[in-house]
Amino acid sequence: MKNHKAFTIAEVLIALGIIGVVAMAVLPALQGNIDERKWTAQKQALYSRIAQAVSTMPGLNGFGVSIDNPNETKNMAAVTFLNEFKNYYKINNICEYNNIPDCDIRFSNGSLNNITNIPGTMINISVKSINEYLTANDVELADNNANGIKPAAFEAMSGEKILVFYNPYCMVNPIKENPDDSQYMYNKVCVNFIYDLNGTKMPNAVGKDIGIITALYAVDSVVVAPMAVNGNIGNQKYAEAMLACPNKDESTRLPNLEEAIALKYNYKLFSEDTSSSEFWTNSFAPNNKAWAYDNEGSYYAADKTDNKTAWCVKQ
Repeated sequence: MKNHKAFTIAEVLIALGIIGVVAMAVLPALQGNIDERKWTAQKQALYSRIAQAVSTMPGLNGFGVSIDNPNETKNMAAVTFLNEFKNYYKINNICEYNNIPDCDIRFSNGSLNNITNIPGTMINISVKSINEYLTANDVELADNNANGIKPAAFEAMSGEKILVFYNPYCMVNPIKENPDDSQYMYNKVCVNFIYDLNGTKMPNAVGKDIGIITALYAVDSVVVAPMAVNGNIGNQKYAEAMLACPNKDESTRLPNLEEAIALKYNYKLFSEDTSSSEFWTNSFAPNNKAWAYDNEGSYYAADKTDNKTAWCVKQ
């Protein structure tokens, strides 16, 4: 009889062991890519739904304003806005400030807990600190009385958990009427949404399952969802700054004016760098200038030969 060759049990076990080691090395990366694609699709859908709802509403300011009882305005304005917003957006549950954890948001003792920012640092941020120009009582907001307003939260029917900062005194876009003026930026923000795609589940990281969507201007509103990348690029002239982001990472660019406002407004979720420097935007200003924003909370038409930082956002 002829001898039949076959693998021994030892050889089979060794082969299976090698396959197991390779799988252990590769599967996390594959799972990460799957998660990234899922989150990207979910974020795009979330942005589209919110932008559509905002565009359908006749206006974004005035909800919850009480002339006779201003404290009621500060406590209930966000909830009052959401009760109107739910007519345009599918909402499961609205949570007032003291009940925000009921909306499955990592929130206790007045803070968002165990969130990783863009540089990869674990942070516990108080709500007043995140969007301090609306929530902090000791910050003066130019041209309105929105400081000290408490946020609210809601659970979307599509599953996202969203923290809402609302400014019932937000203004219209002033550039259309006074294009040469510098403008205080924060009173142009009407609604700032900080979303978590999967609630208290991991990774709770900005840029992955956590991000922002910001609606500006009371009428003819603009909705943006900028995602900054880690680190800014050193001071340079406008033309150099326009190239600096794609040269560093071809998937990035300078933010436009509204994106820059949203980034500045939410800078603690991205990096402290945005709080201390002046930044270019890619938006043109009159007289061959470009809009830039400063560390005082204003944006202005800057000479393109000035040196300012480039803060890059994803395309």
